[in-house]
Amino acid sequence: CISSAASDVYKRQLLEERARVAGQLEALRIAEVWPGETHFLLARLRMGKASALKDYLAETHGMLIRDAGNFEGLDERYFRIAVQSPEEDDRLLAAIGEWMFSI
Repeated sequence: CISSAASDVYKRQLLEERARVAGQLEALRIAEVWPGETHFLLARLRMGKASALKDYLAETHGMLIRDAGNFEGLDERYFRIAVQSPEEDDRLLAAIGEWMFSI
């Protein structure tokens, strides 16, 4: 069983990592990121479709993201990711960057 203090530290680390990933996506001008208080990150691509990004990541890198284009009120440019470890997130950011520069 995880103590309350350990759980709070883990949540804080996830939110710090979420902020870092969001900042990287914004800095790369790949996507706009919506604010949030969970380890999920909702973003809208500046160009391209989330379904194409999802397919590229799955087929080329074995990574999964959620195409959020079917969420009520969103369109084909939206995707959602779950923040992971910094190393995993760096691999995801690099793969998204590869995709953006290939379209």
